[in-house]
Amino acid sequence: GFPTTIVASLRSPGVATAATRLLWSGLILRAENMDDADEMGTTVELFVYDLTKGMAAVMSQMLIGRHLDGIWHTAVVAYGREYFFGPLGIQSVRPGGTELQEPQKVEKIGQTYLPYSVFWEYINGLGTSKFAPGTYNLFKHNCNCFTEEVSNFLVGTGIPKYILDLPEEILQTPVGQALFPLIENLSKGATAGFTVGQRFVEARIHREDSPEYQSLNSEIEQARLNSIALEEKRNVINEKLAKKERKKKKKDKKKRDKSSRESGSESNSTGPTNCTAMADGESTVAEMPSHANGDAQGAEMLPSDRILEMEAEEKREQEELKQRRDPPIVFRDHVDPAAELEQFRLLLQGKLDENEMLSVDELHQYVLENEGSWALGDNFLNFVGRVFYDKTLDSKARVCLLNILCIAALKDDVILLLHQDRREHTIMNFAYDIDRHPLEEQLPLAQFIANLFENLSSSEWLMYISEWQHQNQSISNIRVTTKVAVHSLLSESEDLQTRGTAIIHNLACKEKMNKNIGLRQLLPKGSISKVFDDVAVELTMALLQYFNGTPAEEQLYACMKSLARFTQISGQEVPQLIQMIGPEPAKFRGCSQRIDELIDQINKKLLTSKDSKAHAGPAPKRRRIKVSKYAPIFKWLPKYNKYRAVSDAIAGITIGLTMIPQSIAYATLAGLSAQYGLYSSFLGGFLYAIFGGVREISIGPTSLMAILTLEFTKGTNPEFAILLAFLAGCIELVMGMLDLGFLVDFISLPVTSGFTSATSVIIIVSQLKGLFGLKIQASSLLGQMYKIGENLENAKMGDTIMGLTCIVVLLCLRKLKDVKIADTSLRGVIISKTFWFLSVGRNALVVLTCSVISFYLHQGGQTPFALSGQVRSGLPGVAFPSFSTSVNNQTYSFVEMCSHLGSGIIIVPLVSVLANIAIAKVFASGSVNASQEMRTLGICNILGSCVSSMPTCGAFTRSAVSHASGIQTPFAGIYSGWSFFCPSSVFQPLSIIAELFHLTPGIMTILALSFLTPYFFYIPKTVLSAVLISAVIFLMDFRIVQQLWRGSKRDAVATIGTFIICIVFNVEAGLLLGIVSNIVYLLYLSARPSIVDTECTANMEHKYLLIRPDVGLFFPAVDFLANKITDIADDRAGPNVPVVVDCQRFRGIDYTAVKGLEKLVKDFNEKDLTLWFINLNPKVVKSIRTLGDLDKFKILKNEAEVVALLCGLDKENSVNVQIVSENARDIPMKILPSMPEVESLLAKGSNGEQR
Repeated sequence: GFPTTIVASLRSPGVATAATRLLWSGLILRAENMDDADEMGTTVELFVYDLTKGMAAVMSQMLIGRHLDGIWHTAVVAYGREYFFGPLGIQSVRPGGTELQEPQKVEKIGQTYLPYSVFWEYINGLGTSKFAPGTYNLFKHNCNCFTEEVSNFLVGTGIPKYILDLPEEILQTPVGQALFPLIENLSKGATAGFTVGQRFVEARIHREDSPEYQSLNSEIEQARLNSIALEEKRNVINEKLAKKERKKKKKDKKKRDKSSRESGSESNSTGPTNCTAMADGESTVAEMPSHANGDAQGAEMLPSDRILEMEAEEKREQEELKQRRDPPIVFRDHVDPAAELEQFRLLLQGKLDENEMLSVDELHQYVLENEGSWALGDNFLNFVGRVFYDKTLDSKARVCLLNILCIAALKDDVILLLHQDRREHTIMNFAYDIDRHPLEEQLPLAQFIANLFENLSSSEWLMYISEWQHQNQSISNIRVTTKVAVHSLLSESEDLQTRGTAIIHNLACKEKMNKNIGLRQLLPKGSISKVFDDVAVELTMALLQYFNGTPAEEQLYACMKSLARFTQISGQEVPQLIQMIGPEPAKFRGCSQRIDELIDQINKKLLTSKDSKAHAGPAPKRRRIKVSKYAPIFKWLPKYNKYRAVSDAIAGITIGLTMIPQSIAYATLAGLSAQYGLYSSFLGGFLYAIFGGVREISIGPTSLMAILTLEFTKGTNPEFAILLAFLAGCIELVMGMLDLGFLVDFISLPVTSGFTSATSVIIIVSQLKGLFGLKIQASSLLGQMYKIGENLENAKMGDTIMGLTCIVVLLCLRKLKDVKIADTSLRGVIISKTFWFLSVGRNALVVLTCSVISFYLHQGGQTPFALSGQVRSGLPGVAFPSFSTSVNNQTYSFVEMCSHLGSGIIIVPLVSVLANIAIAKVFASGSVNASQEMRTLGICNILGSCVSSMPTCGAFTRSAVSHASGIQTPFAGIYSGWSFFCPSSVFQPLSIIAELFHLTPGIMTILALSFLTPYFFYIPKTVLSAVLISAVIFLMDFRIVQQLWRGSKRDAVATIGTFIICIVFNVEAGLLLGIVSNIVYLLYLSARPSIVDTECTANMEHKYLLIRPDVGLFFPAVDFLANKITDIADDRAGPNVPVVVDCQRFRGIDYTAVKGLEKLVKDFNEKDLTLWFINLNPKVVKSIRTLGDLDKFKILKNEAEVVALLCGLDKENSVNVQIVSENARDIPMKILPSMPEVESLLAKGSNGEQR
């Protein structure tokens, strides 16, 4: 142990450093004398959380003018708990148990050899003084200060410097300085209600205990009760054994006396006999004494004792069998059988007959009174079937019955009940339909299956492969078990996933026992190890799909253990499946030691599988391609079920009603016939379902693509638009295959906003002529506006009235979905759903109504509106686009067509990708793979051009409808064509109703082309213009200009400039100008890095200048940086004041930069000045050695070596550091801590070592 005085001293900040040194000196001496010091140590880790979840790295440069990798919150993990500091004081949770969930980084600080009692005393001391509740300050006294203090105490090493310096970096920015007083006031207000001195232990009282804490207490109490019961039973057994031993001794004594008398009488009567024969007889008797004694003991044993001995022998055999297999995962204490049975009676009160009430009593005797299975009558399973399948009964009754059966599954004789179920298969049929039951019934049902693995007999029963028919399907026990396991594992419920994990784990452990040759003789027929060859692949697919998420460590361990078992039993199928589909198990390396061991086993098997393929010689290395990377359908397809199908059906119909009228309108906007809009609508949906990654995106014609198509194909025929789609698709596909998705990051949001607003204005102006029924031609936007104003008096009254009316109706219907119905009854719900459907289907409703009006007027001989005209019916032919065409008797070759399209070949794919990424960022729940979106759009446009499609991409309006409609997956309309890709139990066939109504936009468009095209003739053009105007009017965002002007005038100028250029000239010029402005700004930041110089004093005699560039060093910034360093050195450095350049931000360096730094070093040497470089990473050092002369550079490891060189042997070396900015404005900085590196260098100096 450690003296109490040392622990007390550690609470005092003034002597904490000295006490830490003293404590660590003693610990090091003790560790040197220990042979197993590592085994006694406790690992100390630092959990690093990013409070912005990655947004700081993306937005910090734009918001505060400085790049930040994250806003760090840290916690120390030691002795199995996570400790952190906040406004409430010091708190502790289980590792990773905070609201921040899993940390972004886990850094190992070191090993501590302090006893937990010392640490507990120390942490309580901190909690009442330095880190008490109410002392928290966001910048000066935060969680990172606490972890620094505790880390130094435990292992003598602090946390990384970049975390401690984060507040200083923020305060150095103008934004940080402006917000500092406000944050200080908020921080004081948040901690004003706390009392300083409140103990750390008391702070735990007001928080709820974790589930693990409550479970542990319950297990401890149960263990105590079991220990008492075991002790009483042991005493009874000892008394019985002592009594039996006394009886045995008496019997042995009587037997010996009787044998001696009989042998004496026989020798007297018969005389001497053959000695050899006598010796053999004696040896025979001597060889079997125990057997004879056992027979005698068994003959005189009481019947009750004999039964007890037989039961004990049977239990010993069962225990031996259980020891040969891994313990299964079961759920013992999750159900209170007495409470469940009481609630079960209440729920069924008055609904059961006498026989069924008798079955309830039998269940009570079997579960609560521990009677044998003989207590369950012949009608018990009929009663269970009635509860399961009688839907007039409350679902809670089925939940109660399943919970009671979960307890029964743990009993040794439950196998007798299961054997009775072989006649009607009541229980197993109900389990097979698990996906049709509500979630509250699925949970106890999966738990029941998991608990059946507790006993060998019932677990073997689950493995039977004998089949029966259920709903025209052949199923068996193993198929039912597998389906329950897979469905549970891939469900959305975490509790159900835990049950699925347990079932798969138990199945894998059963395989190990089945492969034991000695135990195979004990297995019933039909329960053989080969069954795993059939289901291992299916279970592996489910596990790999489960690994795409973020499972908890306990569930991850069980699944990884199961996967390791499956790789051992299935030959090459499972390893090949892992390599083909992924993800690799190695992605979870580092979660825990036991998981790492399982990953090593799996990787060993994978390597063995690869080696077996190379028996003919070493095969060339090939890059493994993951199917799910290029076809995300394989990620979500195994989870597809009928509930998602119904949701997709509703969303598909809704999107189809939106897409059909929009497609016709967009084709008109692009200067094409209406059928080309429909041609562009149906194929994209099918392809995006396979290759797309964002479920809300619906591929088809859009206003942006229509206006760009019109821009680049004006005055030509449809062949140019089709070729443009083909070439755009090729560009997109090539960019995606080269993983150039990062290119869209060079287009900022302000530029995108200006471009979108400009195209919206262009679309609205271009549709005004159709809205008013005018026939005008103009080549520019301003020309169109002039001619519309000039011919406004010639507007057709019918078109104008209908168009304006349609716009008003569309805008009103758009707001209809936001109407809140106070009535919560069924009638109110129906009204609310009706309003919602009318709102999202407003385009189809308005087009249909106006078309009906136009039809009847046209039949009566009146045509007050301009109609769309004839639309060619039928599906388009499949053929490659034409690479030559004729327009106005002029023939265009492929090169001439490309020349006419011009920059559109680049602009169109770039804009389409940008639109898809923007939609994905709004609606996607996770990260967006821009390269995959490029590949998908490329495939859609290339194949779409083969069916006469114009360029396509996603649309905000359709995506918003998809999201509001509750879409679940990108899968739309092609279920019956792709269902064979998944195993039968992973991907279950949907019901007939779901298949009939699962109509998607693609299918609805095909139906429209096949049957509805004759009626498109009657669609008024003014209605299509109204649809377009009401759709794009909300894409204009002028409020962002005012916001940008207040926050970033550069972004505001980029937005305004892009908008004006698009309006005055053309859209491609505006977009290119915006992109160029962004790239120029980024180049400027790279060429003109921000530099902060720090004046440091090591003591009264020694000073040095610390210069920190905020970005890396490459050739555009070399001269600027060298001149800046030279200016600072000329003004403030001297022969005794070295200049230290902190190269921590240098991630790489090129040839020009190396030569520039060499020249800088040469200039410093000529001026008799000192220039040092610190914090150079090995990559930069290697580049300097390769590209230049490394000997010319004076490189130190870090700032600690600088201080050590300047201080010499001065062990006090307190370093007061002060930031001096370029404007000579002093900003206070914290005191530089005494670093372990400095102390080690000073120690070397005191020993006479020379640097």
